[in-house]
Amino acid sequence: MERPVRSWRAVQLVGLAAMIGVAPLLYDMMQTEFAGEVPSWSFVAAIVGFAALGIPFVLSLQFVRRSPGVKWSRPSWRVLDPRQPLQLFDYSGWLFITLGLSVAAYTAWIGSNNFLFVLPLLVGVGVLVGVRLSTLMFRSKLLEQGENDDAA
Repeated sequence: MERPVRSWRAVQLVGLAAMIGVAPLLYDMMQTEFAGEVPSWSFVAAIVGFAALGIPFVLSLQFVRRSPGVKWSRPSWRVLDPRQPLQLFDYSGWLFITLGLSVAAYTAWIGSNNFLFVLPLLVGVGVLVGVRLSTLMFRSKLLEQGENDDAA
């Protein structure tokens, strides 16, 4: 049983490392779109709001589509199950946050004042907020603490 957990943890860490490695590429590809731009509060609210409300919307479609007996696992770094939508969205949110922080570090390292890093950070925060909202909205669909998720 320990082996799958280790392999998923390796997948998670490789994904996070990939986001760190792709930061310079993202900066080079998109720096002109954000050159000289300072994000407004309306931009921040729009990006976070769109992601935060988009996740519960997508999950509501999944909620209606899946059979009533199938339960969802809560997000956890302990294990990543690709069949569990909350876990995947939570992990995706952390990937975006890692990308944003990596772009911010790269931007500081090269001495730029570009605000490109804000976009992936906001998407990541919005996704994580959406996952938390979804855990509140779909409580009846979630496994209880200690409940076996093999049936999911």
